[in-house]
Amino acid sequence: MIPFPRTILTAFALTLGLAAGAQPGVAQQTVATYFAALGPQDYYNSSGTRLTSFAQVLQQDRANFHRFGVRDVYDEGDPIFADREARSMIPALFAAGDNGWWAAQPVSPPTWAIQDAEILVFICATGGQITHLIVSHANGDGHMTCEGPEFAGQ
Repeated sequence: MIPFPRTILTAFALTLGLAAGAQPGVAQQTVATYFAALGPQDYYNSSGTRLTSFAQVLQQDRANFHRFGVRDVYDEGDPIFADREARSMIPALFAAGDNGWWAAQPVSPPTWAIQDAEILVFICATGGQITHLIVSHANGDGHMTCEGPEFAGQ
């Protein structure tokens, strides 16, 4: 498990408390979710170097959102990755989740206009510790959550 940064422990505890209240007895819990539309700027770091992994793109998207205020029209905020220390955990959290399909995709900036949210990110915890991220398509057809598969209409 990855320890949680102290600077946002209170927000996490509140979020975890709400999630635990809604789903008692569930070992893994979703503590937060957010939509992200990955625009061309998310594929380059602050120095202009092109990123080489999807986990790095996720991390840069959150840095762009929280630190630099560079947001795509459909980007949503999250209560976890506002500080640098928390964002630094994104690659390890991504690797710990069931994200093999995303990790295998070519990492190249989109050449199209963003029409809607591209991905839905689930921030998962077990026993009060954030343990992993699950990335799903944001098309509404169903996705994997921290608690397991979820399908539209159920």
